[in-house]
Amino acid sequence: MAVAGTARTIAQAFATARDCKPDVIVLDVQLGERSAIDHIPELVRSGAQVLVLTGHNTAKVHGDAISHGARVVVMKHEPAEVLLREIERIHGLRDAGVIQ
Repeated sequence: MAVAGTARTIAQAFATARDCKPDVIVLDVQLGERSAIDHIPELVRSGAQVLVLTGHNTAKVHGDAISHGARVVVMKHEPAEVLLREIERIHGLRDAGVIQ
C-alpha cells in the first residue's frame, strides 16, 4: 500500500484522482471550505473506491456518504488499524470482482 497523492481542496482531489489513478481514495467529508459528499460520485467515476473518513458521527452524514457512492465510512477517532483494514477490504472486493 502506498500513498499516491494528497489534496486539500475538492479541485485538487479531482486532479489527483485523474493524474494518480488511485485504487482507493480516503476522503475527509470536510475538504477545504466545502463538504466533499456531493462530489463522491465524480470521484467514483474516476475508477477509485471511496472511503470517507470523518469526525461527524451522525446518521445523515454517514447515509449521505454511502448513498453518494462511498463504500465505507470510518470515524477519525478509530485506531489506524481500522482505517487500514477497511482500505484493504474495499480494495480486496474490487480485486475479487465483487465491486466494479
